Amino acid sequence: MFLEQFRLDGKVALVTGGSRGLGLEAALALKEAGAKVAVLARRASFFEEAKKHLGEALYLEGDVRDEGRLLEVVDQVERELGPLTILVNAAGISWGAPSWEMPVEKVREVLEVNLVGAFLASRAAARRMRERGYGKILHIASVAGLKGEPPEVLDAVGYAASKGGVIALTRDLAVKWGRFGIRVNALAPGFFPTRMTERVLPRVEVHLQATLPLGRPGRPGELGGAVLFLCSPASDYITGTVLPVDGGATALRGKGPCLEPAPPGKDREGMRSRMASLPLSSTAPAGHRSPRRRDALPFSQPGPGALCPPHRLPRLPPGGLSYLAQRYLGKGFGGLYDPFSIVILWLAGVGTMASLLGVDPRYLPRFGLAPEWARQQRSRLTKEDRKAA
Repeated sequence: MFLEQFRLDGKVALVTGGSRGLGLEAALALKEAGAKVAVLARRASFFEEAKKHLGEALYLEGDVRDEGRLLEVVDQVERELGPLTILVNAAGISWGAPSWEMPVEKVREVLEVNLVGAFLASRAAARRMRERGYGKILHIASVAGLKGEPPEVLDAVGYAASKGGVIALTRDLAVKWGRFGIRVNALAPGFFPTRMTERVLPRVEVHLQATLPLGRPGRPGELGGAVLFLCSPASDYITGTVLPVDGGATALRGKGPCLEPAPPGKDREGMRSRMASLPLSSTAPAGHRSPRRRDALPFSQPGPGALCPPHRLPRLPPGGLSYLAQRYLGKGFGGLYDPFSIVILWLAGVGTMASLLGVDPRYLPRFGLAPEWARQQRSRLTKEDRKAA
């Protein structure tokens, strides 16, 4: 009963970007489950690898940015294979460069392919699915759209923005098209060995081993099962969801090794030498400026496997109420530094000090003990009040 829900016998699937990488794995999973598969790629030369693994399928050439071509592709798929039931949007590109130097035309190109292309393909397929009252659309997004990454790990702001947009697109289309029986979901893969990550993965693998709960990047074959689930009748009551397939990366509240400000007086040169020995710093791309700049705080590294506690605030210099609140009150809340508690204790301390000194709270701004809103109150005092003070 339950295993039959994962079968796709007689169903027709179109996979954009299905000639290699994660798109090819998605096409393989769908075909193994019994679906008739069509693959779309920008160039016919890309199909060489797909034909070796996928075998018999409908191979179509086209660009997802060309809406007219997408409509022709959908017509051809339905004419040669049958009614289109499943669409997997796996077409995508990336461009890596420091955000300060990222060419704006590359950002536009990445957004056009990854985000606009996914929307155009979804709309072209959904028009046919709407007529039949049923369909599955699956976007291949990325964990880069769910969380930020240090530039030493991934420095591709256009790619991250495009995948964040795909995730928002998934949820919005699920709400808008659910009434027509069209389910729209997304997968958010972490690092997998593909052509897109072949230069990045060797550089960050040590980091992934130290920080991911599963201690490694993804392997070939570990995404296909999730694709099959979200494209099969087994997920008919699921829409608008984003399923991370990331080894536990998004389960972490702290992201990666904890780089926290060092306490005052710490030897900067010693920390610089330790920073230089870190795997991420030593493998940073050429021209990358690390946090060891004169205008940046020095950082210390507690260990390759340590994780930043959630809501960790910058370590404050000793001697103030905020420091005491962070050290004592904050630790009373499950070991976390609670910003709200710090503010409350700070205000309470100001009021107590004013009472002990017999100072009118209205004049606390004069002593530099009140926040900005209280300083504004001071400007409302009359000249007589100020003289009396």
